Amino acid sequence: MCGKTGLILAFTALVACGTAPMLSPDALAQYTACDVDNISHWIGQRIEYREQGPVWDSAAICMARGWGDCKCAATVARDTLNRCAGYEARVVVLRGPRRALHAVAVFTDHKGRRGYINAIGRRLFDPGTAWQDVIQAIPGGPWTEL
Repeated sequence: MCGKTGLILAFTALVACGTAPMLSPDALAQYTACDVDNISHWIGQRIEYREQGPVWDSAAICMARGWGDCKCAATVARDTLNRCAGYEARVVVLRGPRRALHAVAVFTDHKGRRGYINAIGRRLFDPGTAWQDVIQAIPGGPWTEL
């Protein structure tokens, strides 16, 4: 055993302690108990950042491969959160300074709070917070949603 996590079987992935490899958003949702902090931590630890160009891979491909860009991280976050009761997540594409493009997952949780997952970065906001305020809080902005 290794602390709180121990060993569990999560669908088709044998999970050991720490940020274990996962094969699907379903397995990641179960492994993290749908905790936003744990989901973003897993993404930051297990999806190595590498530029991909215009390709949009599925969450399962990104997770199995273990690398990708912001689109991969956002897709994994969205697909994982959408498997959690009461969560609604989507990927937004943002244009930032010097016309750079970036993708993140934004979501509403079961308590009505809004937030984002930006690879390992994440933040929750009170219910009723404007989406524009959530987006502008993402580091690297100011952002315009496309």
